Amino acid sequence: MLYYPAAKYWMWSYCVHLGPFTCPDSGKHYDLGVYVHPDGKLSAAIVYDNEPGSYMSGEESPEWEEPCYTEAFRRAHAAGF
Repeated sequence: MLYYPAAKYWMWSYCVHLGPFTCPDSGKHYDLGVYVHPDGKLSAAIVYDNEPGSYMSGEESPEWEEPCYTEAFRRAHAAGF
C-alpha cells in the first residue's frame, strides 16, 4: 500500500519502500523508505505528497526526533539494511 502512489515512479524506482506510516503525534500520512548508498550507509526517503520533490531525506542520526525518521530507520534495520 502507498499513501502517495505517484511516488512509485519518482521515488520507489531507486529507493527501498518500507511501507506506509501514520504519525501518532500529528496524524499525517507518510510512505517510508531508505536509499542505500554504495558504501552501505542509509538515507531516509520519506514521501509526504504525490508531487515529485515532496519528500524528506537525511542520513541516520540520533538527533532525529520526528517519528517518521525514527520509524524509517527502525524498519530498515529490521529488514536487514
